[in-house]
Amino acid sequence: LTAAKGLTSLPGAKRVGATKPSTKLNIDVALTPRHAAAQKAALKAMYTPGSSTYRHFLTPAQYRARYAPTAADASKVSTYLRTSGFSHVKVTKNRQLVTATATAAKAAKAFHTSFATYRLGSQHFYTNTSTAAVPASLAGLVTSVVGLSDLPFATPHPVKQTSKPAAAGTPNVPGSLSPKQFQVTYDAVGTTTGSKTSIALFTE
Repeated sequence: LTAAKGLTSLPGAKRVGATKPSTKLNIDVALTPRHAAAQKAALKAMYTPGSSTYRHFLTPAQYRARYAPTAADASKVSTYLRTSGFSHVKVTKNRQLVTATATAAKAAKAFHTSFATYRLGSQHFYTNTSTAAVPASLAGLVTSVVGLSDLPFATPHPVKQTSKPAAAGTPNVPGSLSPKQFQVTYDAVGTTTGSKTSIALFTE
């Protein structure tokens, strides 16, 4: 079962060597929800005005009872990781994730892949060199494996402002629409009016 692709095809990334077998990896194995199609339909109904379940959100206990992976399935994945040499194996309360720790060598063997170190600009990172996979005995139980690479996500850095910003003033809006006018104008009849909706404003 395909679980996770490597980042070896990133533009500009150059392979510089093998990853140390002893490199520590923190792995999250995401499990497949039960009744995935029904879950998707239920989620859509929760946000569809006029639906009998509109805004009728599930409690964590209700979600586990209806859609979470079974305890037996989570146990199968946990057992596989433990027998593969992983440590600190834990199942989250909603049974959506199995978390564990392993060396790169053990992770490579468990997920039928290998690791290498790459350079991207000034950064060095490791990643799996081929698509990760799990045994046929876990087919259908795993949707993804997270933690096979330590390439950080891009982080925006605020730029220091050197001049005083001009006052914002009053917005120059040539016209405005009431909620009902908006629904008619944009063919959005049936959507909410936004009444009692919490909003947040961020200012600098």
